[in-house]
Amino acid sequence: MKSTKMKRVLALLMAVVVTVTTFGQSGAVLAAGADNGSQEELRLYDAEERTDLDADEVATAENINVLLDSDYDVADVKDGISFYEDKVSVSYDAARSEFDITKTGTYDTYYIVEPVSGKKAYLIHRKVTVDEPEYQTESDSGKEADTEEEESEPVVGEPRKNEELPLSEGEIESIQSNTATFTIHLDDNQDTEIIEEGIDPETGAEGDLSDDAVSDSSVKELETKPVASDNTFFNRIGSFLSSVASIAMPAVTVQAAESKDTMKVSYSGYASYCGHRTGIKYISESGDYKNHLVYCMDMHRNTTSGTVTAGGKVKAQITFCLVNGARTLGGKCHTNKYSSGSASADYFITSAAIHVLNGEVKLSYYNDGSGVYKNIEQMVTDAKNLDKSKYNLETGLTKSVTYTISPKTTEWKEISDGLYRSSDKFVRTKSGSITDVKYAITGVPSGLTTGEIKKDASDIVDEEDLKKYDVCVAQTDADKESSNFYLYCNSDAMTKILKNNSTIKVQAKAYADEKGGRKWTPSVVSQQKITFLEEFNPVSAKATVKVTSDFKPGSLSFMKTDKFTKQPVPGATYYLYEDKDCDDILCELTASSTQPGLYGTGIQSLTQDTYYLKEIDSPDEYQLDDTVYKIGIDYFTIYDANGKVTKAATKTFTHEEYPEPVGVIINKKDSFSKAEITTAGFAVFNDAACTQRTVIDAERNPAQVPIFHYDEDLGGAVSEKFMKTQDTYYVKEVEIPEGYKDSGTVWIVKPEKGDVVQLNVENTPIRCDVSADKKDSETGDEAQGDATLEGATYGLYAAEDIKYPDGTGVVTYKSTDPITSSKGTDFKFLEVAATKDTLLATVKTDVDSDFAFGNLYFGNYYIKEIEESEGYLLDSTIYDVKFREAQNVHQDISLTREVKENVIKQPFEVIKVSTDGDNDETEKVPGAEFTVKLQSDIDKSGWEQAKTYDVLVTDERGYAKSIDLPYGTYLVKETKVPKDLYKTDDFTVTVTEDSREPQVWRILNDAPFEAYIRLVKKDKESGETVLLSGVTFKIKKAGSDTFVEQKVGDKKISEFITDETGTVTTPLKLRYGEYEVTEITAPEGYLITEESVPFTVTKEGAVEVLEDEDGDPVITVTIENQPVKGSITIHKEGEVLAGAEYDTIIDRILTAVTGDNRSVKFRYEEAPLSGAVYHLIADEDIYTPDNQKDEEGNRKIAVIDGVPATQGAVVAILTTDEEGEASVSDLPLGKYRIEEVEAPEGFVLDKEAKQIELTYADEHTEVVYQNAELVDERVKTKLSLIKKNSVNEVPVEGATYGVYATVDIVTVNGEILVEADSLIESVQTDEEGKAVFEADLPLGRYYVKEMETAPGYLVDESEYEVDFTYQDAKQAILSEEIEVSEIPIIVEVSKSDVTTGKEITGAKLEILDEYGDVYAAWTTDGTPYTLNAIPAGDYTLRETFAPYGYMIANEVAFTVEGNRTSDGSPEIQKVSMTDERVKGYIEIYKIDRDTKKAIKGVVFEIRNEEGNVIQKLKTNRKGYAKSKELDICTYKDNGDFDQDIPYVVVETKAADGYILDEKEHKVTIQYDDSVAEPVTYQLHITNKSKEPKLPQTGGGYKPWMFGVVGGALIISGIVMYFRRRKRPRFRRVTK
Repeated sequence: MKSTKMKRVLALLMAVVVTVTTFGQSGAVLAAGADNGSQEELRLYDAEERTDLDADEVATAENINVLLDSDYDVADVKDGISFYEDKVSVSYDAARSEFDITKTGTYDTYYIVEPVSGKKAYLIHRKVTVDEPEYQTESDSGKEADTEEEESEPVVGEPRKNEELPLSEGEIESIQSNTATFTIHLDDNQDTEIIEEGIDPETGAEGDLSDDAVSDSSVKELETKPVASDNTFFNRIGSFLSSVASIAMPAVTVQAAESKDTMKVSYSGYASYCGHRTGIKYISESGDYKNHLVYCMDMHRNTTSGTVTAGGKVKAQITFCLVNGARTLGGKCHTNKYSSGSASADYFITSAAIHVLNGEVKLSYYNDGSGVYKNIEQMVTDAKNLDKSKYNLETGLTKSVTYTISPKTTEWKEISDGLYRSSDKFVRTKSGSITDVKYAITGVPSGLTTGEIKKDASDIVDEEDLKKYDVCVAQTDADKESSNFYLYCNSDAMTKILKNNSTIKVQAKAYADEKGGRKWTPSVVSQQKITFLEEFNPVSAKATVKVTSDFKPGSLSFMKTDKFTKQPVPGATYYLYEDKDCDDILCELTASSTQPGLYGTGIQSLTQDTYYLKEIDSPDEYQLDDTVYKIGIDYFTIYDANGKVTKAATKTFTHEEYPEPVGVIINKKDSFSKAEITTAGFAVFNDAACTQRTVIDAERNPAQVPIFHYDEDLGGAVSEKFMKTQDTYYVKEVEIPEGYKDSGTVWIVKPEKGDVVQLNVENTPIRCDVSADKKDSETGDEAQGDATLEGATYGLYAAEDIKYPDGTGVVTYKSTDPITSSKGTDFKFLEVAATKDTLLATVKTDVDSDFAFGNLYFGNYYIKEIEESEGYLLDSTIYDVKFREAQNVHQDISLTREVKENVIKQPFEVIKVSTDGDNDETEKVPGAEFTVKLQSDIDKSGWEQAKTYDVLVTDERGYAKSIDLPYGTYLVKETKVPKDLYKTDDFTVTVTEDSREPQVWRILNDAPFEAYIRLVKKDKESGETVLLSGVTFKIKKAGSDTFVEQKVGDKKISEFITDETGTVTTPLKLRYGEYEVTEITAPEGYLITEESVPFTVTKEGAVEVLEDEDGDPVITVTIENQPVKGSITIHKEGEVLAGAEYDTIIDRILTAVTGDNRSVKFRYEEAPLSGAVYHLIADEDIYTPDNQKDEEGNRKIAVIDGVPATQGAVVAILTTDEEGEASVSDLPLGKYRIEEVEAPEGFVLDKEAKQIELTYADEHTEVVYQNAELVDERVKTKLSLIKKNSVNEVPVEGATYGVYATVDIVTVNGEILVEADSLIESVQTDEEGKAVFEADLPLGRYYVKEMETAPGYLVDESEYEVDFTYQDAKQAILSEEIEVSEIPIIVEVSKSDVTTGKEITGAKLEILDEYGDVYAAWTTDGTPYTLNAIPAGDYTLRETFAPYGYMIANEVAFTVEGNRTSDGSPEIQKVSMTDERVKGYIEIYKIDRDTKKAIKGVVFEIRNEEGNVIQKLKTNRKGYAKSKELDICTYKDNGDFDQDIPYVVVETKAADGYILDEKEHKVTIQYDDSVAEPVTYQLHITNKSKEPKLPQTGGGYKPWMFGVVGGALIISGIVMYFRRRKRPRFRRVTK
């Protein structure tokens, strides 16, 4: 009794110890959670230190980028951190981290990783960069970004019909669902039972399987209730610990974002990289997805804008891009490894990767070798190799959870009378944050009840409890984290199940919060589908198990071939489903490793006659086939239980896959401007003659590939994609843009599968010219009189806005592309925008009266005369030049025009008067004849030969009138004199004004005469009357100092003042005589006329007079004034290279020693600049100073060098000389401005205009001068370098680079400052791999090369050219960042099995440097280990731990040299170490049992597990025998340990005198630690001699032991008896 009590006390104490220990451990765990463990003990993961960790116990973290004030959760360990949830747990270490989402910056964040195995925890680190969004305020196209509430522009096109939306109910359920609710669609004859597994919303723990079935004919739902437990104490303790844990570590409940069916998309400019561009689009409406970036998925369609509607799924690879790429407007790639550092570049990277993965273009489409391309390539590569455990190929979403139940199939077994159970227990395993799990039981025959038993199956004693329902679920292992279960059924249910051949299925669907995209469809058919990153709560994992006694093993295999070539197609992923809705998956098919294109299921347990095959992921270059193929049992090969074929497949299935269609993208540029042409239309043809248009798909869509045009979003003309049915296609431009030539070129394209062939072509703009011939309106080519058709100034005007054909805007003709003239003189063109009615160029008619304008862009112009030629009237006619009306507008156009002009004409009249001497009587003389000839003809040919223009004969009134004489000077000679009269002296008539009123001439013969004097003020240059009042004159007798004074009334007048007509007439007549006019006051804007002007009032000869209204004669005297002119001079200066010096004395010494310039500092000084070109522009309308008006009454505009000086007109072009000066003179007074249009080479264009005003000073200042001092900034340079490891893109620190001059650097005076190939500056890359050159480099050519490489890298032998030559006057800084990929020295270490040559996993290796320090350490994973960037030197490879089954290898010494191959490529140095497999020996020591003496001659056999004899051994005289080498274990295909090899040692022949020992000695040769030699297993065996032994007496004989042993046997028998009664009887259930 005391013994029993003692035992109970001991048991109680042991229980207490276990309980306390358990609580102690739990407390320690909670303490660790509260204070993150002992922070001092946790260290960052170091592969060299933590060699104890297995590969799946190592977590890695990616650096990521997030936006300021975003919803990013730094504690979310699923975002960018990779780890195995079943191996380690990861938690955010807030104590060590510094992170603030409300402030920009780069933060160091830390996470604690705790291996489940109990190994020491460690830290991992990553950088999280918080940036402000990079918004573009204006798009490349000049359009403002859409605002939130702004309505989209109306879209022209046919709205898409609802039935065309590619959206199935199944897709809506699996993708769009954002709640835990799930609807199962059933066949009409199918019964289903729903079992929900509850999830605690706070702890995330799973509840128990449910009870209390609710009957229904088709669906039976069970409530979720906790299972009662007898372990009350432990349940309370567990609840307490859970409460503590929930307080210490509160759970975060993740909700799926709001799901909408429509979204509004807007634009935010363009991203242009890799020779292409794409529009940046985003969600612009309020909600969870506002500002989420949007990506297009049909680049051959038009750009999407406006409203889009939710559609089907996207591929998992595209979701990979959405998750890791740029997510939000203004944000960078979320995963930093793909980021190029700018939001627009990262959008382009993500967009391009999606286009490639979507099969729209190949990766080569973007290959320009840039860093952006490399990031696109990296993203595409990683997406194609995505971890299928983290992405769901069915839904295309992320996959953050796992949920499995095993085994997949089991049988019914009878466990007692009338009770059946699944022969195997169903075991559930899971990982990740599951938000809900729902179970469905299907296949139960109608009329049967289902339910769940509350108790744990192991606690059920009464079998009737298990027969409560026809079919029921009973939990087991309820005390474990995830309970498991059995299925039971009673005999009635079994009868129905067997009768109906029913297979009972249990399907679990696990829900989780996931990310991914959908295809959103625009309302316009022609627009692109789009996608963006969304959040869902879908079914993320599924598991199905079956219980049946009617199944057969079977397998399906089929070939996948190209639809057109019939060649095998590998690389697809197929799922085989048990239902037509493809919800219940049977298995994933595997691809054959030996026969491409062959796919198979492997042997599966088949329980039905029909299955459904669906392609989940297509191979590269092929389209995904969404068809669900019905696969009957006839397609399967059937096997027996031993794997022997019992029935071969009678039908074969071949899946023909359509390749990805092909397409064409054309980048067509203007051959001159290189700008993209956006209005061309192209077509694809099957034949070279371009008569047969290519169709999209001859079988499925036989429509022609539409004519395709430029797509603004893609920066090119993109065709509809079409099926490739021939090798060669032909592309032709069928819609030629306005203003371009039709070259008739046909381009040949040969696309590969899925390829979009890019063509870079050019269009040449047509050029137009017009030539004109000036003619006299009366005589044609011959000018009249002294007039000439030469020298008339004509202007070319734009009749409309003349635009560049490439669509870049209004044309401005410049010196690089000027208007030309092949005929005419004094041609000039103006560098002004060719807007409507703008004067573009002027030219004067040449000696042949011709002129021309050429090199004109297409459009309509007109010609107008600006200044008439001498003797002609200004022609106000506008002559249209309409190139648009030409017959062929796609070739160069030439037009001709004829311009006509009227000559100036005026008649004159004569009155012949005679007297009798000095009396006052006069008489009119009739019959006098006057002949008129042109003076210039007389001078040339003489009077007799000169042409007679007119002959006048006076009538009885002495009067005669000439014809209208053309412009010129005529000599009038009296050729017939009336009798008794004197011949009149010859006189000259000059015609300079066009008038029908004749000049009046009086011919006197000694007649007394007096006349009024009319003084007229005229402009000396233009000859026009100066219409200004206030000009004062005085008149005096010639040779006298006395001025004429006339008395009118009581007023004496001696000064005569002009009125607004610019004239003044004396109030009284002057008698005949000689007089002089003197100017007293000049008009405004003119110089005073210093010299007196003489005139005569004659009494003989001819005098030109006018008659006033009273008929009194008036003599006109003209006084001319010179207008005051202005002169403008500009002086231009800027910084020029003047010298160079070194920064320090050391630099100077090194320069002297090495000959290399070091740290050169360039010196710049201000100096005059030549070659600056300025426009002098009228800043107001500048009028003629004479105040004359045109026909419309407006003041006449001054003409400066043939250009009317209207406001904004370019009236002169100034170019600075060597002194930096330029000037222009002879300018009318007024306001001007000067604008620089061409900066001197090396300088920035000055965009600021300079205003200059020329104002009248006084009547004695001949020229008004103005000067302008101008300065241009020189173009500066900025040079930097960024260096990365060419293998892993890691920045390389410590590399030294120098910048060298390509050619001599000289001053403006030609002095050499730095010789060619001299070092200017050296810099070293920092920790970010960046180096910035500080030298203020002059413009020129340079090269950068590596001077000293970073440790572990090959010397970069490349020279990187830097072109800092002058490019553009608008670019103030020439900046270049050289991206360098440094080639690391790579050593590849191979650890292999010496037997098979295969790589070994689990070996721990380390490399020691020449000092014995550990350089690297790792655990092999079955692939060669690569050491990236290992410095050159001597090393030793040492194995510190060998995997079980292998011996420690000898050390391997090697030298890293960093060599290159013969072609210059880096040589990967290979180091190999082989492990021998551990062998074993069996040593046998045979001795006499009694005497302990060795026994010789005993024969043993070593047999294997199957009983076969391996070796025979025979003991020697020492009783010793040793086997040959034996294998101690078997190995898996990958070389890993599989299992021990058991041996049996049997004595087959005893030594003489001994009894044969028939005992089988089982031997397993094993070892504990790593070994370096074979392992020995020792057997010590005794033999009994045949001679009888007498029994011993006394000594240690203990007879009470027999009683104890006997009692134990009796008790064991009783226990076994009762256990046998309770054990259920098992037998296989068959039909």
